[in-house]
This record gives sequence, structure tokens and C-alpha cells, in this order.
Amino acid sequence: MVTVRTLPLPYAWLARFGLTTDGSADFADSDGDGLNNWQEWRVGTDPVNESSALRVVSVSAANPGMTVRWQSVSGRLYFLERSTNLALHPPFASLASNIVAEADMSIYTDTNAIGKGPFFYRVGTSD
Repeated sequence: MVTVRTLPLPYAWLARFGLTTDGSADFADSDGDGLNNWQEWRVGTDPVNESSALRVVSVSAANPGMTVRWQSVSGRLYFLERSTNLALHPPFASLASNIVAEADMSIYTDTNAIGKGPFFYRVGTSD
């Protein structure tokens, strides 16, 4: 069994968003966007705004490859992973890392995504 230890959220960050500082809000999903408050703090999104979340917004065909767009936060570094078969173990392989965020929306073109696919993408923060 692997135990993952997380640190409590910073009081100033919790207070900024009107969240309790006794630890009870750390793993609550205050805005219902699918990310708990600890995850929101980690990726730099607003924990009380459901439209502020780290998520892929669109994947579209490019020439060549596929263009991936995701919601981002200025000053963050992101990584992008791709899979063509979710049954593989592990299903995702690293595609790019240390992608510097653009304000609100980041874009990456996967020029190696050739053919019919399928192509599945996952984004995360390196910070």
C-alpha cells in the first residue's frame, strides 16, 4: 500500500476564496467542477468558479496532426500526454513537458498524430 501525504492548504489561499481553514474544505469540491480544493490550489484555478478548471477544451485535426487546447493559468508549466489505446498499461505516454502557459488557453499541436487514431490526450501541471 502506498501512502500519499498531502500538505494542508495555505490559510491565505483558503481565506482569499472564503473557504474554511480548519482542513474540512481541503478535499471538498466547492464549485462542482470535478476538482477538489487541494487540486484547484495545485493547478492554480479558482475553487469557487466552476468554469475555472484544468481541462482539455478541444482536440481538432491540424495539418499535420492534432491540435489540443486546454484551460490554463499564466505562469504555470504543463505537460501533455497521449494514448492511442487506453487498455495499455500505462495507457499514456509523455508527449511534451514544460509547456509554458498562455493566459486562459494553451494550445499544442501534436504533429506526430498521423492517421485515423484514435488519439486520447491528458494534460497536467508540472508546478
